[in-house]
Amino acid sequence: MSKILIVDDEAGILDVLQCWFSEQGHQITTTTKGDEAIRLLPQIDPDLVITDIRMSPVDGVQVLLAAKKYNPIMAVIMMTGHLTTTSDAAEAKKLGADDYICKPFQLEDFGRRVEIALKLREQLRT
Repeated sequence: MSKILIVDDEAGILDVLQCWFSEQGHQITTTTKGDEAIRLLPQIDPDLVITDIRMSPVDGVQVLLAAKKYNPIMAVIMMTGHLTTTSDAAEAKKLGADDYICKPFQLEDFGRRVEIALKLREQLRT
């Protein structure tokens, strides 16, 4: 069972992802605020952070940077519902994101990508 922190300013997205990943056997913590996510990092010590990019006042990039500062091998997946370019995804990966997902997404595809990120992190730990 992996611990996943999910951050999105849309409560509906959080509800869907919490339900889906809980059913997959993961322990889920959610928040609608980036600053709260940063405060939660040492409390829950997640294996994976899934964060929306565009939030205010603390955005997903700030959450990504804080997660990597807290634990450099922590898996982080960025997501956005805004039109993006390949340079946005490249920038997120350059900053340490493991993956970049656009909304709307297919839950099965999202689940596969989460499992890949978690397996890669597990390999880095051993």
